[in-house]
Amino acid sequence: MPPVSLGAATVDVTADDAGRLRFAADGPGEGRRRRQFVLSHKPSDDDRRPDLPLRTVRGTLDNGGTRYTAALIPSALDELGDGRRQVTMRSPKSPAVHMKAGLRDTRALIDARARLMARPTTRSVGWNLPYARPNGRLMLRSVPRQEHAECTSVEVTDTGITLSCVLCGERRVEPGAWAPWEDLGGSFVQDAGTALTTENGTVELYFPGKNTVWRWYQPEPGGPFTLDDTLRCKDISGTHWRESGDMFTHAPAMARDAEGSPWAPGDDGRAPD
Repeated sequence: MPPVSLGAATVDVTADDAGRLRFAADGPGEGRRRRQFVLSHKPSDDDRRPDLPLRTVRGTLDNGGTRYTAALIPSALDELGDGRRQVTMRSPKSPAVHMKAGLRDTRALIDARARLMARPTTRSVGWNLPYARPNGRLMLRSVPRQEHAECTSVEVTDTGITLSCVLCGERRVEPGAWAPWEDLGGSFVQDAGTALTTENGTVELYFPGKNTVWRWYQPEPGGPFTLDDTLRCKDISGTHWRESGDMFTHAPAMARDAEGSPWAPGDDGRAPD
C-alpha cells in the first residue's frame, strides 16, 4: 500500500506510567523536508503562547513512507501552560498541517491518577489529555495545577451532593477538633436559630428569644462573638419576618432596635457593611 498524504495521516497517542505521551504517525516520504510535530496553542483570548516543537524521530517504511515519532514529557507542562493546543506537523518550508486523531490509549493515566489519590503529592500536578475535535483533528488539553483538590468520589442523594477530595500541593490542612463549649449569653431561646456569613467574612448568629432577637456578631473575621441584646420584637400575627437568606423563617416577629425602629443587618455601626 502506498504511503498516505500528510493531510490523510492519523496520529496515534499512547500514555505511559511516567506521564509521557508518545505520538506516532505514518506519512509520505520525507525527502529533505524535515517534518516535525509541533504543538500550536489555541487560546480562548488574545494571549497566545509560543508553539512548542517536539523532537521528532523519522524512520523509513517499506512502502517508501515515513514513520514520525515524538514524546512529550511531563516537565513540558511549564512551557505548555494551561490551555489547548493543536497537534500539527510542519517543516521549515511548508505550513503546519493539523493532524487527524488516530488511536488514543491513555489507560496509563487512570493508573497514574489512582496512585496520586492514594499518596497525594506536595508538588504541582499536571495532566496532558489528548482528544479529538468533532472534525476528527487531534488536540491536547494541558492542565497544570499547584495547590488544588482532586475529586475522588461524588455522592448524590435526595438532600444534596457530597464531594470527597484529596488535597495536592504544599499547603496542608490539619485535622480539626472541637473547641470547648462557650457561653455566649442570652436566655429564653424560643426556637431554632440561623447563622449567616457577611460579605466581609464575619459570621452572625440569630436566635428568637422572649420579646427579643438574640444576635451575636464578629467584629472581624475569626474574631470572638459579641452579644447584641438591644433588639426587640413586636408580634405580627401570621407574618414571618425575613431578610436576605430567610434569616428568620421561625420567628413570627419584626426585629426592632432600642428606639423601636425596624432593624436589619447593616443598620448600625456594629454590623459589617
